[in-house]
Amino acid sequence: MDEDRASLTGPNARPSAELGALLRRLRIEHGHSQRKQAKDLHLSSHSSVADYEQGRRMPSLKTLQSYERLFGLPDGELQRWHRQDLEEKAAKAAQDLLAPTPEVSGREPGVPGESGESRAPAGRRRRVLTVAALLAVLLAAGTVAWVVLRPAEPPPMTWSSATSVRPLPTGAAQSIADGSDPARTDCGKGNVTTLATADIWIGQVRLGVLELRHSADCAMGWARLSPYGVLINHTSAAIRVRLETFRPADGVASRIDEPFIRDQHWGGMLDMKRGCVAVRGAIAIDGAQSGIVETPCTPPPV
Repeated sequence: MDEDRASLTGPNARPSAELGALLRRLRIEHGHSQRKQAKDLHLSSHSSVADYEQGRRMPSLKTLQSYERLFGLPDGELQRWHRQDLEEKAAKAAQDLLAPTPEVSGREPGVPGESGESRAPAGRRRRVLTVAALLAVLLAAGTVAWVVLRPAEPPPMTWSSATSVRPLPTGAAQSIADGSDPARTDCGKGNVTTLATADIWIGQVRLGVLELRHSADCAMGWARLSPYGVLINHTSAAIRVRLETFRPADGVASRIDEPFIRDQHWGGMLDMKRGCVAVRGAIAIDGAQSGIVETPCTPPPV
């Protein structure tokens, strides 16, 4: 590690330098050049990317949000560096203002009767007032940053226009009917196939696959999420899975909106003898939701 690189990650590194090293690592891991990165972030020049990665400039909050979407990071994961940078700059300015100034003895030329001793208290008062004003600004900025960075509630799911929604029952013994749990009716076993799939993404990160599952023995279909490793190993504890199975012929749907269990999730079944079935799904992480994906309305195999 050369001296310049060590200065980016050492104990005295500035927030912009530490963030820059992280942004560079993320870019390389995703196989992006600086030019491609600038294009994906809608920046006017790749020199901005170089400045960010070298710690010469702190990206704006808007640009950091774009980075988070591009790399599939939780909302606020990178924006916190902006707040830390603001706080450190304010603290440094306050320290400079409170630094002692040399005492001036005697009378200032051209101002008879005014001594350094009489001016010193006034100078200290001005510095204290300035620091108080600066801290007030910092507090306001910190409050705004907290509002921006705090984990937010995920946006509401856009469900289908169902006229009848069947909740997923929790009972151990269930009959084969609309809304029933396939795992508790044994329809999830035996002759089961996947009729349609759609990948779920946040930014450029593929989180899992939405599947329309079909049991030939039960003539039922249901939604299932099969997560990929990037989602299973995600560090966030605020992940939600939203799945819907929908039968347009009569407007019946089964829905789930539940915390992620680091495994497959599935919704209630619908009878496919009554019409084709479509499934819809989304994943929310720390207030940011993936795109809502759905499969075509698919009839059972003949």
